[in-house]
Amino acid sequence: MTKKTEDRDKKRTASEEATRYLARRMRTTAETEQHLAEKGYSPEEIREAVALLTELHYLDDAEYARVFFAYSREKYRGRLRIMRELRERGIGGETAEFAWEDFMAEDGRSEEEVALTFGRKALALTEHEGAPERKDIVKIGKKLEQRGFSQDVIFRVMDKLGRTEFE
Repeated sequence: MTKKTEDRDKKRTASEEATRYLARRMRTTAETEQHLAEKGYSPEEIREAVALLTELHYLDDAEYARVFFAYSREKYRGRLRIMRELRERGIGGETAEFAWEDFMAEDGRSEEEVALTFGRKALALTEHEGAPERKDIVKIGKKLEQRGFSQDVIFRVMDKLGRTEFE
């Protein structure tokens, strides 16, 4: 037996490699496919491994998206950013939209409520007496934009923070 044959015999199957990859943390189907391709598995081996792991529920893009929404909400991220990050991980379209709807039904907090909570916390960190300064409100608006909140949510939150927080 040659060294090359021994190496091939010792090589993990695509399913074994994918299971090992998934053991570290939850992954998307696209991430797993890419990992297997980088490891040199054939497209057929990758399809078979993904089909098996999906059937066993080790790979579930909808569940990944729901978990990702919950995690991202705890980090005060908005829908736009979350959806972009899911697309970057290979989840888009209907899977992401349905997962978003499921998450929102469970979570119960609107985008504006999450953004306002973040804005209030950010405002509490500024040093001011009485009503907040316009520059502080603008900075919070920029932070909300970076976090992926829509412009209409940002403007409503900025308005609420500027008008009502310290009246």
